Amino acid sequence: MDADDGKYLADTLRLLQQADAWAVRINGDSPGLQPAPHSPLWRDDDKAHPYQLSNAAWLLLGSAVDHLGALQALLHDAKVIPRSAPYTLVRAGLENACGAVWLLRPPKRTERLARRLRLATADVKQREQARQMISQPGPRTEQECLDEIRDIAKRAGLAAAALKDRATYTEIVQTVDQSEPDIDIQTIWKVCSAFSHGDMWATLGWSQQTQVSKTAQPGIAALRVEADLRLLTLAAATAVRVTQVGWRLYDERSRSPY
Repeated sequence: MDADDGKYLADTLRLLQQADAWAVRINGDSPGLQPAPHSPLWRDDDKAHPYQLSNAAWLLLGSAVDHLGALQALLHDAKVIPRSAPYTLVRAGLENACGAVWLLRPPKRTERLARRLRLATADVKQREQARQMISQPGPRTEQECLDEIRDIAKRAGLAAAALKDRATYTEIVQTVDQSEPDIDIQTIWKVCSAFSHGDMWATLGWSQQTQVSKTAQPGIAALRVEADLRLLTLAAATAVRVTQVGWRLYDERSRSPY
């Protein structure tokens, strides 16, 4: 590790220190989980019950913090810098932070509710798929759960078309990227996803490489491939910044109007 790498590692660890305060916040004994009565998020929860928007956003932010904390433990406590695993942790942190921002960002309650119920619909379907794999049906059928969600949407004044499309992280990340023009979210997400999947283009194009020996095959090199700490700093900074936006929106939506 040269001087530049040491600087980038120190910058990354400094960024990730914010995860410590967030980890305290998501502790079950900490205040602030429930939105204040009559706040926008409290009213969202009332309309979406039992699929509270605040609970979903809190869970997403908690998962983002969990992964960023794991990255901090890997780099600081274990003092290990794997080639790909740090980007997998950043990707998970970034996706979950984007999910929270995606839920909380819309100024209109109907749009926030539509997004929450779209996530609920996807969750029901994925849960039922898992139950079918292990032949363990739940207390209610998939159709009963979906009908409940549609009834909630109808009472909230949402058209059936509002829940038609499945919420995907491709849509979520793209939407949040457009709402945060000063953060290049989509590019970082794509690169981190590529490392998570072991894609060749990311490994060859976004890693530090040192030729260690020649091979007998023309055009083939034996390389030592290591994480690019400059890229890792940028990726971690992106995930941290989006998580900050998520917490800010949560606090704004949870604040009492009185």
